[in-house]
Amino acid sequence: MPSMTITINGKQTIRTNVPQDSTRGIHVTWVRSDDPSDEGLILFHVGGVDSSSEHVTYEVPDLDYGDRIVITIDSNSTVETECERKPYEHLKRS
Repeated sequence: MPSMTITINGKQTIRTNVPQDSTRGIHVTWVRSDDPSDEGLILFHVGGVDSSSEHVTYEVPDLDYGDRIVITIDSNSTVETECERKPYEHLKRS
């Protein structure tokens, strides 16, 4: 089973396995307003949806200027970082 390891500033922070028929994503977003004094907000999210229709979210640290994020994609899984699981509600179409 493939996995992804996220290392921040040289410290392994998260390892997520990617089971069959599942998704995992790693997102870093920087949000700023049009106010020149606004330094913005850095959002960091790791999660996805499992084949069991559970939404999976990993606890992530706050990011700051100068942080170095390394994502390593592996072909073999090891122990996964603990995550929160909640039922995933599919979009209802009319």
